[in-house]
Amino acid sequence: MIWKIFFVLVTLLFLFLQTGGIVSTFKLSEFSISAGYILSLFFVFISGFFYSLGWKKRLYSYKAAKGIFAFLVLFLISITILAILSGLDMIAFHLKVSGQTDMMPYLMRLIFVVALVYITMSLPVIFAFFKYKKHYDTLCCVEKPYWKMFLLYFSLTSFVNNVYAIFAKGISIYNVWDYIAICMPIIGFFYTVGFAFNIKFGKQILWKVLFIPYVLFLVAEIFLCSDDYLTMVGLQTTKISYSGLVAYALILVTFAYACYRYALKDDVYKKIEANT
Repeated sequence: MIWKIFFVLVTLLFLFLQTGGIVSTFKLSEFSISAGYILSLFFVFISGFFYSLGWKKRLYSYKAAKGIFAFLVLFLISITILAILSGLDMIAFHLKVSGQTDMMPYLMRLIFVVALVYITMSLPVIFAFFKYKKHYDTLCCVEKPYWKMFLLYFSLTSFVNNVYAIFAKGISIYNVWDYIAICMPIIGFFYTVGFAFNIKFGKQILWKVLFIPYVLFLVAEIFLCSDDYLTMVGLQTTKISYSGLVAYALILVTFAYACYRYALKDDVYKKIEANT
């Protein structure tokens, strides 16, 4: 039960970070935007350990699990160093105001507090990793685990962002393309969940007909929708941020490929029908 709780908490934190960074994200630096995307990806993968232990599913291979853990260690070292570097300015200001010259006691205190905070925050993930390794052979294999993670989180993020866009400002300020964009995650949900979980939603011909206009609109969305809507859902960053543009393109290509497999590849739908 504890691992299911951690999974829910991490998922909620992930969604909060998505909506918390929506407004005026285009004002952030290129580094901050890149770090935000990396942090979001990091949350998705570490939540996989909690999901695996909570529902007894094997999402990662043994090597992949070690790779994710290595990234966790590297991530901890990086944010610890960045936090310490950020704190040096505060220490320098304090020494200047107080007239002191000995920086070492304050530096050691800063390093201790920062390391303690980040290590404490990461302990659940560290314990989950070693428990995942210990029970690796007892966990049930999952088909297309990475697709399940990516597509479910993508659908959740799209849904939350659009709900946020509706209530953050009145929907009356949006144009007709904004209305269409707000409804698009509904279609995306059927594509993504159907492909990732091998679920049949009606006739395949329906998804074939919708596929081309759906993908075309996803590509043209940043050119058709209003600035108010794009700002609310975080797409405004793609207009001036190389990091945002690259991330959006990679996500779009991956997402479109999943839609293509579900809509146009007969082997996928035949497998779904066979399972049902």
